[in-house]
Amino acid sequence: MHELATIPFSRTSATDWSAISHERLRISERALQGAVLVKLSRRVDVDAALRSVIGNRPPAPGTWIANAETQWLWQGPREWLLISQAVPGSALTERIATGLAGTTAIAREITDKLLVLDIAGTASERLFSKGTSLDRALVPPSACWRTRFANLPSTVVRGTSPPDFTLITDRSTAVYLHQWIARAAADPAT
Repeated sequence: MHELATIPFSRTSATDWSAISHERLRISERALQGAVLVKLSRRVDVDAALRSVIGNRPPAPGTWIANAETQWLWQGPREWLLISQAVPGSALTERIATGLAGTTAIAREITDKLLVLDIAGTASERLFSKGTSLDRALVPPSACWRTRFANLPSTVVRGTSPPDFTLITDRSTAVYLHQWIARAAADPAT
């Protein structure tokens, strides 16, 4: 019997995002070391519980906060996404489990599930408006919204320097999203 060679695992989507980028639209995939979805019970004092984990109040609805290692993104009532480019998901999960010990909470590592795209350039504004029904004027810098982008459940994160934004969605949709963005970017108005 032949032994099978191991296949190295890569978190990239193997999709060439630079192929659909141009001088007014730059799309790049961001590699994460860790991502954890955190949900707290209604009976938990959110401020006290998360202060022990992040050393600060949790992000308010529609916002995000960051420190040197992590970024906390609001996802919904009592739900946050913690992402990091420096800390592995298992270490993040352990930190959260230690900080929330004795509370009713869920911390689920989802690093391999996420596709994170940074979208920048002057045409990103037009792509944003094609992809979602959110009114860009009502989404201030440092905002974070759970919505649909290109008809996919997504988190849209607006940075501090518009018109750039980050799109977080399910990695399994990478091929569809690549095709959708390629069609949208081919429009002369984009």
